[in-house]
Amino acid sequence: MNHKIKVIHRTTGTVSELTTNKSGTFIVNVLRVGGPYTVFLDSDQFTDTMLENIYLELSDTYRLNYQLQAANIEKIEVSG
Repeated sequence: MNHKIKVIHRTTGTVSELTTNKSGTFIVNVLRVGGPYTVFLDSDQFTDTMLENIYLELSDTYRLNYQLQAANIEKIEVSG
């Protein structure tokens, strides 16, 4: 299942939107050094999440490891 990702540079308002691959991996290139960045993780299957105050350093790869939480699913049981 692919999930939608939105990366926002809070200082300039620049937005990068992308979709994860099947394993949940995504790569964003050409982001400004510094921050702060806010990352929105949007999923139809899991609870949506917002990660804030992410800062990037020159020449470093920022690895964001986050496991999405299961969404509250309402179950209806019918017996006869």
